Amino acid sequence: LLALDLKGVKAGDSPKVAWRAKIGPRFKWKGNNWNTGPSATPTVDGDLIFALGGFGDLICVDSSGKTLWRKNLPKELAAEVNPFFGGLEEPTPLGWGFTWTPFVDEDKLIILPGGKNGLFAALNKKDGKLLWQSKDLKEQATYSSPIAGTIAGKKFYFALFQQGVAAVTPEGAVALYYKREREFGDVVIPTPIIADDHLHLTVAGEEKKGCICLKLTLAGNSLKAEEVYNTEAIANYIGGVVKVGD
Repeated sequence: LLALDLKGVKAGDSPKVAWRAKIGPRFKWKGNNWNTGPSATPTVDGDLIFALGGFGDLICVDSSGKTLWRKNLPKELAAEVNPFFGGLEEPTPLGWGFTWTPFVDEDKLIILPGGKNGLFAALNKKDGKLLWQSKDLKEQATYSSPIAGTIAGKKFYFALFQQGVAAVTPEGAVALYYKREREFGDVVIPTPIIADDHLHLTVAGEEKKGCICLKLTLAGNSLKAEEVYNTEAIANYIGGVVKVGD
């Protein structure tokens, strides 16, 4: 993880590196010709910066680059990435490595370790201590990032998995488990969108690729999902989508 000093930089100048912080090892196995990692975008929250490495090394540094805490998610949280067509020559299922971006919700850092201990987890953003992990939702992580959304006035965290989409409450209880008849073909990368009680997701790499829209309704502390459309109008393999107007 590095920071560039932009103070006094003029057009055409190269900014100097203000500081660097080590995240973890790079991908160096035989046959790797696609990247060395990391592939996740860092998250900035005030004076805290969070960064994730390909092998699941998660760090928090301050604005000076000092490392405040670090976690290895496979070792500490039994984290797993769905290995569908994955490229890691490792006994632990890590697929193409960890690529999702964590997000901050008040004092919590929401992450997607995935695996037998739970797809979602919340950490104390200041010290990295585990607050909860969604043990009743044992799906492996994909490459898509978690998001937050409010349905009928209640907040939930959402994430894609290899065969659908799931949501949990801010306390980690499973609120939605929407499973398709068959899993997505190949990697699940784009992040879904929540807007006006609707969830939109798009994935490519299969015959029936395209975009799906689900209408979400609140039922107690749970969510029900009804398919509004399933079309091939948009099929995003790597990039995400944004909502512009309607």
